[in-house]
Amino acid sequence: MQNVASMSISAPLHARPAKTGLRLSVSQKLGFLIAIIVCAAVAATVAVQLQVRRKAAIEDFRNSYLQIITLAAQQVSGGVRWNKPETITPTLEGVAEFEGSALANVVVFDAQRQPIVKYESKRYPLYQELAQDFTPAVEQSLKSGKAETRLDGDDHFIISVPVTAGRDKDYVGALSVALSLVPLNEANARSTQSALYMGGGLLVVLVIALVLGTVLLVSRPLRGITATITDLVAGRQEVVIPSLRRGDEVGDIARSLDVFKAQIAQNQALQRERADSQAQQLAERERSEAERQRQEAELDRAVAMVIEAAVNGDLANRVDNANLNGAVRRIADGINRLLDVTDRSLQQISAVLAGLADGDLSRRIQGDFAGVFARIQNDANDTAEKLTGIAGQLNDTARTVRDASSEISTGSQDLAQRTESQAASIEETA
Repeated sequence: MQNVASMSISAPLHARPAKTGLRLSVSQKLGFLIAIIVCAAVAATVAVQLQVRRKAAIEDFRNSYLQIITLAAQQVSGGVRWNKPETITPTLEGVAEFEGSALANVVVFDAQRQPIVKYESKRYPLYQELAQDFTPAVEQSLKSGKAETRLDGDDHFIISVPVTAGRDKDYVGALSVALSLVPLNEANARSTQSALYMGGGLLVVLVIALVLGTVLLVSRPLRGITATITDLVAGRQEVVIPSLRRGDEVGDIARSLDVFKAQIAQNQALQRERADSQAQQLAERERSEAERQRQEAELDRAVAMVIEAAVNGDLANRVDNANLNGAVRRIADGINRLLDVTDRSLQQISAVLAGLADGDLSRRIQGDFAGVFARIQNDANDTAEKLTGIAGQLNDTARTVRDASSEISTGSQDLAQRTESQAASIEETA
């Protein structure tokens, strides 16, 4: 939550500029990717189907012509057995001339593997190696009753069947036929073209469906979410997030965006609270600063008045601390305590001095003082004590002098009286 609160939404966000050139959206890239995959899949499917159909067509071609060639071998068995080419050629011409025939050339072998008839069709290119391909291995396979078939490239299909005669089906020779694949290839080309047309049409339909599905299911929702993100970044919290109920990744993005929206709202609320708190703190600091300045000004005026009065000998004034707080009040209290101690010390010193002036040596400075005030107290009290001692001594001396003077006066009076008495006696005597 602290990380969310630290996000700044007050300033607009600027996206990094995109690279120049062709710009494709995610849905377009996804569409192109799926289209490529679909095209590749359709092309592979069509290719496989064409290959399968070609193999099936070749297999049908083989089976049908194998039956035809086998029937032809049965028809020419007598001519092969008795070595009568004139009876073989009409049968071969009949096979070559029926509608749709792909026969290119034929070689008929006797039991000693010697060609007795070579027939060539004028319709298709010849297979020149037909006689040379009839090897002993092929002959041995035919003697076992098996037909030999093989594909020679894309031009010819070779069929070799045994020729048998008699009740016991004795091997009397062989019939090797080269069949041109031109008709089959032409039919396959037409079939391939039709398949390509159908595949292309299907592909176009699939691509159109894919484009529409991508636009409706991906592109449009993503554009809506993109617009919503733009509005949220711009600070418009009233925007409604689409696709929240979707169960796919777009729905996940929408729900995550909804959580982000709630976090932005909470962040903005926290920012407003923080801004209000900062504003209150700023106002409080301003009020505190103004109050501090007012108290400092009041303290300055009060201290100036107190100092001015103290300079003039009036220590009765004090700094008024009723409207002062904090450090300013502590300063005012300190000044007042200093004035109290100073005034009390000076008052007592003045009283002691006044008593001394009046001859009263019994007055002393009372109270607890510290520092220089304690020294003044001690010195003043010591002075008074010493003066009291001196005064006592002076009183004793004066009393002694007074007693001596009294005795002298009495003696003088006695002497005067005796002198006067003697003088009177002398006069009487005279």
